[in-house]
Amino acid sequence: MARPLAAFVITLGVTAPALLDANIELDGKKLRPREQTFQIDGTRVTIDVDRALAMTGDKVTATIVAYSDTPKQVELDLRLVQTHLQPGERIEPPSHQIDREKLTVFAKPDGGKVSVALVLGTPRKSLGQLDRFSIYVGPHGTPSPVNKPNYDGGGDSGNDFWQASIEAGKAASTDVMGWSGNSISMKTSAEGKLVAGQPFIVDVRIKNTTGMTLPEAPLVQLMTGRTVSTEIETADDDDVEIDALDGESSSKPVKRGAEIVRRFRVVPKHDQKQITLAVGATAFSGDIGPTLGGARDVITFHAADPDAKVALK
Repeated sequence: MARPLAAFVITLGVTAPALLDANIELDGKKLRPREQTFQIDGTRVTIDVDRALAMTGDKVTATIVAYSDTPKQVELDLRLVQTHLQPGERIEPPSHQIDREKLTVFAKPDGGKVSVALVLGTPRKSLGQLDRFSIYVGPHGTPSPVNKPNYDGGGDSGNDFWQASIEAGKAASTDVMGWSGNSISMKTSAEGKLVAGQPFIVDVRIKNTTGMTLPEAPLVQLMTGRTVSTEIETADDDDVEIDALDGESSSKPVKRGAEIVRRFRVVPKHDQKQITLAVGATAFSGDIGPTLGGARDVITFHAADPDAKVALK
C-alpha cells in the first residue's frame, strides 16, 4: 500500500535513540522512485523524479533525458494524474488529470535533457489524507490516461491505452505520493550504535492521538524510496532488506493515549554510511471503509565507522 510521508532526520552512532521533528522538505529528496525508460523511433527516453514523497500541494521536478546516436528532436506529452486514495475502501476512487505538458527534447548520444516543475494539486485541508500523483510520459498526441474514450473511437479507455504502451516499452509512468500531514503521533529510533554495512534494529512508536479507541493496532511499514508507492516492502535491487520482527499489525484494540511499538530489522547490502527509509502507520476501522488516522515520516540513518562492532537485541 503506497503512502507518502512527513520527514525527519535521525543522527545515529549513539547508544540512546535519537528523535527529531518531522521535516519532509529536508529528507524527502533522498527517497526517489525508480528511473523509468521507454523507446520512441529508435530513441531511448528516461524519466526521473526528484522525490517519491511530498506534501500534497508542493512541487516536484521531473527530468526527461533522450538518447539517440543521431541527434534529433523528439516530441513528448507529459501528463500528471491525481488520485485521492483512501486505504481500506473496496474500490479505488477515480483519477483526474491536473496537468499536461508538451515537451520537445533534443536527443543526442550523451543525452538531451528537459526538466519540468510539477505542482502536486492543492494542499489538503484535512490531516491523514493520501494522494497518488502519476506522471505519464509518451509520444505527443496520446490520449489522456484517465478513463476517457480512445482518440481512434475504439472505445478503449485512455488508461488501457497507456498501460498497453507501457508494457510494450513505448511509454512510461512513475508515481509520487502526496501526504496532508500526520493525524496520529509517530516516533522512530534505532537501537544501539549503527555501523556501516551491519544490520540494525528500528523501533517505531505509535501513540493513539485520534481521540477514540482504535478497533485494531495501526498497520506500520518501513520502506525504501523504490517501494514506497507499491505493495512490495523491499525490491530485489534495493540497497537494504527490511524484516518486520513482530508482525505488521494486531487485532487488539488500542485505547486513547495508548502506545504500541513495532520493530524492524534492517540489513544493508553494502557498507553505506547513510540510509534513508520511509515509515508509515495507518489506522483502519476494522472493516472495509475509511481509515481512522495515519502518519508518514522519512528517516535518515547515519552509521559509524565499519571497523566498530554493533550488538543487536
